[in-house]
Amino acid sequence: MRRSWVIANKDWRQAASDGRVWLAWLLALGTLAAAAFHGATGLRQSEAERTIIAAQVRMQWETQGEKNPHSAAHFGQFVFKPVTAPALVDPGVNAATGQAIWLDPHRRNLARHKPMEDQSPAERLVPAGIDGVLQWVLPLLVVLQGFGAIAGEREAGTWRMLASLGVSPRHLLIGKLAGLGWILAPLCVFFIAVLGWVAKHHGLQDTDTLIRVVGLALLYTVYLAIFGLLALGISARTATASRALAILLVLWGINGFVAPRLGTTLAQAAVETPSTEAFHAAIQRDIQFGMDQDGDANTRQQQFLKTILARYGVSRAEDLPVGLRGLRLLDNDAYSSRVHEKHFQDLENRFVAQTHWQLWASAAGPLVPVRAISQALAGTDIHHHLHFATAAETYRRSFVDATSERILHSNRGTDNDATADNAFWASIAPFAYQAPTWNWALRQQGAAISVLMLWLLGAAIFAITGLRGLTKGL
Repeated sequence: MRRSWVIANKDWRQAASDGRVWLAWLLALGTLAAAAFHGATGLRQSEAERTIIAAQVRMQWETQGEKNPHSAAHFGQFVFKPVTAPALVDPGVNAATGQAIWLDPHRRNLARHKPMEDQSPAERLVPAGIDGVLQWVLPLLVVLQGFGAIAGEREAGTWRMLASLGVSPRHLLIGKLAGLGWILAPLCVFFIAVLGWVAKHHGLQDTDTLIRVVGLALLYTVYLAIFGLLALGISARTATASRALAILLVLWGINGFVAPRLGTTLAQAAVETPSTEAFHAAIQRDIQFGMDQDGDANTRQQQFLKTILARYGVSRAEDLPVGLRGLRLLDNDAYSSRVHEKHFQDLENRFVAQTHWQLWASAAGPLVPVRAISQALAGTDIHHHLHFATAAETYRRSFVDATSERILHSNRGTDNDATADNAFWASIAPFAYQAPTWNWALRQQGAAISVLMLWLLGAAIFAITGLRGLTKGL
């Protein structure tokens, strides 16, 4: 290992004496700090807004006064997707999926209020936050520092000096990678700062958040290591440093700009998703005309009435010991929920299938799996959004059913004069969302993790074979 240390020490000394390296380091750290400050400010503001609005929505619900329970259900409620500390690193799909869901009877809604609608085209092309720095800027630093790792020394005539030390490909690989390790310094400083921020605002007892942040740090270390290995392999195989730089810049561009767009194009071509209008129209069509040969709405209503009269042993609806209106609402909402479940499940399956198709673009660069894993650890991928949406729908059904049951037990026969007061509204528990854990998040990304490990293994083999061939030629 002493030979590796000599090589790394030489590269560190050379980097320390180069003002351009210090400038690059300071720019990287400054960009990360600026993005972190902007992201943290936005995160705190979003949390404060959600807290205030959620409290106002709840207060309006609990103080709406005496009214018909079904009318109150139509009054509805908003539930808000929580944003946790790791979202500071990678906002993921949050900008495109909406921040709140409106809950009301008879209809399951998609999330609303998408921040992407307020973004410029440039912001949509390349993220301007921390994720943009980690995924685009730091790999570029690795390219700019690593392109001459071997080819540059060969041109400068210092390669023979290294060869005289009797270095092996393993020593050379370890030494050169360690020489590029200074680029990890801004990354380490940044994630230490994020951990400190988490400890201050969320407490050290929030183990899940801490594991997610540490996982993100390890993920981006692997990402930079892949670029370091590719840089060494290409620098060892090219005759001049300028040629190595040109090849690496092309690879960096393909990885950062071509691969993500290619993945999106492949996903959209392979798995189509309906427009919002067509999606809701299909739901209404199934409710009106039935699905799976259930019969249309009128047929189902007639069959429902026959079943209810037989169940309670009466011949007229007026003689029912409970409110017919409440029974109808529960039955209609149950059928509507079945229809919504069918269509939303199909839509969710399409979203998940698209994420799998996007991984095919990983052949063009490791950014595609890195983004998938990064968003999963940050709690901002499509799987986390769907988990929240499912929890919101479960709550919607519970509070709507509670209002229908109030009508059911307060009326008799065909009466429809049931009311409820503030005490009843307050008795319906507020929405409480329990986000999934970090290991659940990673289980959803098994394919992306496998692809990333293949990239790391392939890059390591590429670098080792390149250095081995180089040392054999001495």
